[in-house]
Amino acid sequence: MNRLRNPTLAGLVGLMALTCSALYFLSNVIEAIHGGFSESQLWLTLVAEAAIPVFAMGLYIAQRPQIGRLGRLAAVAYANTYVFFTGTRGLRADPWNQRLCRSRS
Repeated sequence: MNRLRNPTLAGLVGLMALTCSALYFLSNVIEAIHGGFSESQLWLTLVAEAAIPVFAMGLYIAQRPQIGRLGRLAAVAYANTYVFFTGTRGLRADPWNQRLCRSRS
């Protein structure tokens, strides 16, 4: 018996999670090869992380009503955390901020 409310949505959300995780891993590989941050690597990280709130909420929606209130609270908290975290990555991807960070170190 399939307990998911919408198996197609769950499959799409799972594929999105897998794709974004692969992009994030690729971003880390690029960072390791270059020995630090690069503008293109930071943009790739930003794209990969920007999708995390979407699939966190998608996973919650796919599991309703079994997931309950605590699951909703956790999904919203996790999604909001990544909205903030992705914003900090976006600042690092901006070339002006990169120059500013380098001048301070």
